[in-house]
Amino acid sequence: MPLRKVRKFYQVSLPARLSKKFGIAEGDYVEMEETEDGILVKPVTVTERVPAARLTLKEQRILEKARAKMAKIKVDLASAKGLTKEEVRVAAKAGLIDLEQGWWWLEPWQKKERDAEADVKAGRVSGPFENVEELITDLHA
Repeated sequence: MPLRKVRKFYQVSLPARLSKKFGIAEGDYVEMEETEDGILVKPVTVTERVPAARLTLKEQRILEKARAKMAKIKVDLASAKGLTKEEVRVAAKAGLIDLEQGWWWLEPWQKKERDAEADVKAGRVSGPFENVEELITDLHA
């Protein structure tokens, strides 16, 4: 075990090997616990608390529909339907999705995802290519 010096304000540096092994980076948090043998240092994940948006009863119902659709998209993209604009708005308000990424969840985009999935399943794909020239040749074919 490497020897460490306690510095001003009782600061102690973690050995780089242990920091890497446990995924601890500058700015991360650790918990310290007193044990029979000394002090146990444990990495912890801290998330920011963000105030929850207040949703009307109507918005709560819309959110439930959006959640159900999103769950189906994640499990069965081929038969799932996308969200409406209103569902995207409410899901973003509730913090479920980023409004700037809302386009991906909309039905027009999900239809394109379903079409692409069908093309892959039917073998209508190109590549892989060894180089750019092969790709360009395939595009012009």
